[in-house]
Amino acid sequence: MNRTITKLRLKRQVKCLDVNEAANYAAHQSEEEHSLFSSVLSTVVDDDNNKRPALDQEANEMAIAHDRIYNQGCLSQASPADIGKAAALQAHKMTTSGTGCIPGSSELIGLAMGEAMKLLKDAGGAGGENQNEALRVAAATAMRLYVSKGRGSQSSGAGGTNGSVGLAYTDGLDTNAGSGGINAAMLSKLM
Repeated sequence: MNRTITKLRLKRQVKCLDVNEAANYAAHQSEEEHSLFSSVLSTVVDDDNNKRPALDQEANEMAIAHDRIYNQGCLSQASPADIGKAAALQAHKMTTSGTGCIPGSSELIGLAMGEAMKLLKDAGGAGGENQNEALRVAAATAMRLYVSKGRGSQSSGAGGTNGSVGLAYTDGLDTNAGSGGINAAMLSKLM
């Protein structure tokens, strides 16, 4: 009971993910069709598991995948899931580097999907189930990063008829202490 109350008190604001806007960011980033991204996003946003902070294990997996793909050049050996994780972390780095600002959820998730698509094209693996898996993982991972680290400025409800989805900010605080939620120290290592 106390843990639930504590979690509720730590949540600062809720901002909506606009599926259409996120798909537009992804389409612009990757030069692909909007519909490709909106169809993947529609399945990702319905999973409540994606609206929680990233776990420490997930943060480690993101960092390892990102290092292998972006620093070591091992894209050809990367799985679709690793491509998605690396793309989500790269999108987060791209949008926060030097600014200290956290992007909106639609921007971060859209850029993560667009970056995953670019990696898939570079690896020659665009199309089919591998593509769907990489895009799904990129969107889900970016959602978890956003919830873990985001600092929003706009309040909104938990969803709407325009395809928006509520995502809770936790200001980088470990609201899942004892249950594996990523903490601020772990997240700062990713940046």
